[in-house]
Amino acid sequence: MLGVCSTLGPIPGVDLWWQMAAGKIIWTTGAVPTTDPFSYTARGHPWLVHEWAADLLFYLIYTRLGPTWLVALKVLVEGTALLVTLLLALRWSSSPWLAAICAGMAAVGGRYFWDIRPQMFSYLFLAVLLVLVDDFRSRGKVWPLWVIPLLMLLWANLHGGILLAPLVLLAYLFGDSVDYLLRRNLVRKDSYLLAIPLVAGSLLALLNPNGYHLWLYPLKLTGHPQVLGFVMEWLSPDFHDPNYRLFELIALLLVPAMAWSKRQQPTAHLILAIASLHFALFSVRHVPIFLLIATPILAGALGEALHAAAPQAARSPLQSVTAGVLLAALGLIQVRPVLGKRLFEYEIDMRSFPVRAVAFMKRAKLPGPIWNEYRWGGYLIWHAPEYPVFIDGRAEVYYGGPFEDFVQMHRVKPNWEALMFRYGVRTALVDNRMMIARVMERSPYWRIAYRDSGATLFVRNEAVRTPPISTDALQRRHRAGK
Repeated sequence: MLGVCSTLGPIPGVDLWWQMAAGKIIWTTGAVPTTDPFSYTARGHPWLVHEWAADLLFYLIYTRLGPTWLVALKVLVEGTALLVTLLLALRWSSSPWLAAICAGMAAVGGRYFWDIRPQMFSYLFLAVLLVLVDDFRSRGKVWPLWVIPLLMLLWANLHGGILLAPLVLLAYLFGDSVDYLLRRNLVRKDSYLLAIPLVAGSLLALLNPNGYHLWLYPLKLTGHPQVLGFVMEWLSPDFHDPNYRLFELIALLLVPAMAWSKRQQPTAHLILAIASLHFALFSVRHVPIFLLIATPILAGALGEALHAAAPQAARSPLQSVTAGVLLAALGLIQVRPVLGKRLFEYEIDMRSFPVRAVAFMKRAKLPGPIWNEYRWGGYLIWHAPEYPVFIDGRAEVYYGGPFEDFVQMHRVKPNWEALMFRYGVRTALVDNRMMIARVMERSPYWRIAYRDSGATLFVRNEAVRTPPISTDALQRRHRAGK
């Protein structure tokens, strides 16, 4: 119950809007777009739609069934991922209350990441993959070797996180090889058979509209230093933020729990724990991946240690009931804020979008081209398609000019206003909390057309015809003066 309830919560659906717009294109044209159709700054630039099937699914659910069903899909997919993680934690710990507590910590610790995004399919498939591998390694079942490639085929078309699958399989192949050579009685000696789903699944995953380019997509996305320092989900966790407390607790418990356990931990688990923790510390978007991997490992290590220290405590019925009651109570606390709300609007946090400002811009027919905040681009793509955006959450589409220039403008660097004129910006949709809003309202080149509590619409002041001097021009004047 706690796992399902923890998936309910207001998380800005920044990318959902352009993902549904992509789904609309796929549905109406019967083809997956390969170039950008939404902006004027990157129109025609290559675009790899790595989550095309998820985009199409989101669009069809939103338009055919209604927005509330998107929330239902999120709860179903992410709730199932957490349930599968709980089952694996129970299997490895043999302690219902310990498994429930560890899974509950992961569910609540990741609540800021359980949103309506294609990533949710990666969370589910990762959890299922771990169970399938365990069925083969620990229970001697062979059928998972044939199911894993089919899982990877589906995964490759729903989200680019497919790269996780071969990495997990390689971790088990390498770790089990080490354990077999050094500790022959620890794992199955035929773990090398995991190479079958690794190769077969990797080949099947090529059956997607982007072919082998899908495997290169994560490298392209993370290969831009400004993206890693600008986009919030690529930043490292801020441990001053209480939302990361449970993630921090699980990370701190994991290593000593594995060391405390009397049974030697499989090397593969150590590899997965360290690697996933590294990526979670590198970028907050990887925190859910760490939680799904670390939770059963932590539960298993704590279960072994507890069983060795107090065998009766590991399976205590009273403790299991107490843990169940506690988790149910926490689940009710999680779901209480949702009661009485319009579910979809609450879940995607509509208050974080410039709803009234965009409505005014369309009603007043303010002139384009427009400049917009990064996280509002997707909202504009869906709700104001007549205004091609400056930028949106598809950062990699804008590499090589527009993205770098946007960062300069957003951070009000010396050349920001000259860049606005270079792109021909006539209307700017600005977040009131940003520095650029305070600078633009003092600039003679802009006038306020609309303002509410969250956003301001600036329109170019046509009365001032002299364009701002760029930094390059100032430098040329300076050199000429010398």
